[in-house]
Amino acid sequence: EVLPAGVNITVASGVKGAGAPALNDAVVAMGDEPFDYIGLPFNDTASVNTMATEMNDSSGRWSYVRQLYGHVYTAKTGTLSELVAAGDQFNLQHITLAGYEKDTQTPADELAASRTARAAVFIRNDPARPTQTGELVDMLPAPKGKRFTTTEQQTLLSHGVATAYVESGVLRIQRDITTYRKNAYGVADNSYLDSETLHT
Repeated sequence: EVLPAGVNITVASGVKGAGAPALNDAVVAMGDEPFDYIGLPFNDTASVNTMATEMNDSSGRWSYVRQLYGHVYTAKTGTLSELVAAGDQFNLQHITLAGYEKDTQTPADELAASRTARAAVFIRNDPARPTQTGELVDMLPAPKGKRFTTTEQQTLLSHGVATAYVESGVLRIQRDITTYRKNAYGVADNSYLDSETLHT
């Protein structure tokens, strides 16, 4: 395409937004409809906490009154230390936070959607089957040399962050875990570690 003579166009750099999205209206709109798999495109603390309130065991979707159940999947890209810090903020059995390298070539909201869809397919077929090896279709991983090592992946898992790996250029689920690590007494507890556990 060619611009007419005398017309110049300048594209300004985008500006990163500030604050957290208001999810309260979205949660209210969910009402008492059952959703087994909820993809959360936002990974900030406020958004995750809003969904945690909706999913909780005493008054939320997992409470004896509502019995709607379901699981939330979200994703975050960042350095190892950023993802460890993100995982350490939460201790929630109904939320999976998947961590990806900062150089991952796919936005976090698309990674969350893909992981939610893959988990839904695997778990509906057999809720006891781990979602490991599930292909995240059309999701582009970080380039070679910029991917997490096995030791770094283990560090993420130890801090409540689910992981992925690359096989022949295909991004796959390595392990889907929840952010739950300690019980109400602050004692280490792995009873809700694997996200599949809550679907069985």
